[in-house]
Amino acid sequence: LILLAVLCVVATPHVAESKVLVSLREADTIALFDDSGNSMGNFVSAGSGGLDGPVGMTYGPDGNLYVSSFYGNKVLRYHGTTGAFLDTFVASVFHPSDLKFGPDGNLYVASFGDLLDQPPAAMPTIGTDVKRFNGATGVPIDTFATGLQMPAGLDPKHLETDLRTKLPDPEEAQISIQVV
Repeated sequence: LILLAVLCVVATPHVAESKVLVSLREADTIALFDDSGNSMGNFVSAGSGGLDGPVGMTYGPDGNLYVSSFYGNKVLRYHGTTGAFLDTFVASVFHPSDLKFGPDGNLYVASFGDLLDQPPAAMPTIGTDVKRFNGATGVPIDTFATGLQMPAGLDPKHLETDLRTKLPDPEEAQISIQVV
């Protein structure tokens, strides 16, 4: 079993210490850890709101958590402090991975485009995109950048390496870190 995870260090406005959210792509959950790496259970329960293959996540200007559903081909919005499903924020984006709100207030989403629809011979040269969506409504604006080779980590930050050892299988984890 290969475990794929995404880390996001979260300083919530109502809690003094940092929390770490870990996106478990194959388990379809967002796990919660305290700042010492102790599990606090799931922040978003398995499959909540149609969550299927969570990869990237970020807190929006509204204080809610936005999660890319890689296999579900959408971006979902969850309550920022309870993890309860709120709505589908972006209804259609092919294999979204990382995502971030820009200084313009819009949401930027790294997408694998039509990568999987290409013939095997074209796979090494196929590019992917960064899509831009209205940050208030989720309505598509445009393709911000195209022809990129598997974009991810739109705003990565370094994290203490000892946290990586808290994951069930740190050697098999795909980790993208974002401090918000």
